[in-house]
Amino acid sequence: MSAIFRVPGSLFGALGNPKVEDFVEGLPGAGLSALYLFDNGPAGQAFSGPAEDRSGNGRHAQLWTGSVAHKTAGGVSNVAAPSDPANRGFGILTPVSITRKFTIFGVMRNLLAADPASTSQIFTMPWLSSGDAISPANPSTSGSIGIAGDDDGRFHINMENGVAGARDYAEVGIFGQSPNGAGGQNPWFSSGSARPFVTLDTSTPKNSWVAWALSFDADAGILILRAFNSVIYRDGIQTPARLWADGQVSRGGKHSFGMLPYSAGSHLVKGEVAQAGIYSGLAKSGDELATLLAAVKSQLAPRLGTIL
Repeated sequence: MSAIFRVPGSLFGALGNPKVEDFVEGLPGAGLSALYLFDNGPAGQAFSGPAEDRSGNGRHAQLWTGSVAHKTAGGVSNVAAPSDPANRGFGILTPVSITRKFTIFGVMRNLLAADPASTSQIFTMPWLSSGDAISPANPSTSGSIGIAGDDDGRFHINMENGVAGARDYAEVGIFGQSPNGAGGQNPWFSSGSARPFVTLDTSTPKNSWVAWALSFDADAGILILRAFNSVIYRDGIQTPARLWADGQVSRGGKHSFGMLPYSAGSHLVKGEVAQAGIYSGLAKSGDELATLLAAVKSQLAPRLGTIL
């Protein structure tokens, strides 16, 4: 049992003593809006949702229409076994609305290896706003995903499967483009790349578990992605970030996690999700993201083993 004593008008923050902090399932609890651990249910069982919100806020999440999902020892996958053929994946539609400021995080792995015969890039998306789906209120894995928001730009997290055998290792990146007509967007990133990525060397298996965290602040014009102890940092993007956020708000966009294909048609994916969470209205700093990821890895290591 513990007790907290409060003395009105007194400030003791400069004393350097340990402070009482709020933790939820081992993660920083201050501002935590939703937390999905995907650790319940027997492996091999079909998963039809809802995904239980373990933050205590009751924000349980339904599956996208058309989702194919199975419980695994690590979490939830769109295939019952890694050897199964790829499909259109699954999405978790949270009730947490997109705002101008948020922090999101997840632990996922991409099970779809690079195809040496491929002539084009294939992306698997573990997070995006439902506002970029054809039907934001009821998104479906059978429709075009991640391309409906051309009027206000595009923004999501994705994992690349590579081109003609390239990048056949674990990686994660941000896709962000400003509105400028279909197929002709200007990138949010000063490097000139529409998709900068943080990655490891070519000896890292693509199907490794990857922990990532992203902070977004449209008004400050700052975006931070941490993964593999590396950082993508971008500032000065107020205009495209605000356009995107305002567009998502107007369409009722919600945070969505899962293993989702980028486009309609024959694009197939294969992957697994162990955890996802949202701090709505809170953009964490780069150091805070590092602290969050350290807590995530510590929490999940007994279940998953090595997490990059």
